[in-house]
Amino acid sequence: NSLQHATVGRNGEAIQDGRDFYKFLFEIHPALRKHFVGAASLTSDDIQTCPRFAQQGQRFLLAVHLLASSIDNEEAFNSYTREIVNKHIDIEVEPSLWKV
Repeated sequence: NSLQHATVGRNGEAIQDGRDFYKFLFEIHPALRKHFVGAASLTSDDIQTCPRFAQQGQRFLLAVHLLASSIDNEEAFNSYTREIVNKHIDIEVEPSLWKV
């Protein structure tokens, strides 16, 4: 049910949900900003107006929906999770962050 507050799509509400995710993430885990080139000093207002976070927010929310939808299919869930981890390894996200 909580996914209804994390919508995927091209409408304004969905785009805002993605932006709000990044505002929240950077507020509670400011150290993660270093993994987003140029985001070290962005404010919430900057994230609100930045096209990059509108797009990245939708990619993130789509991944969350796909994981939630595949939770009952262990092979699909594990395969998609592995795919996401591999992408983040490729961009040098430290393995210690996975538990966070």
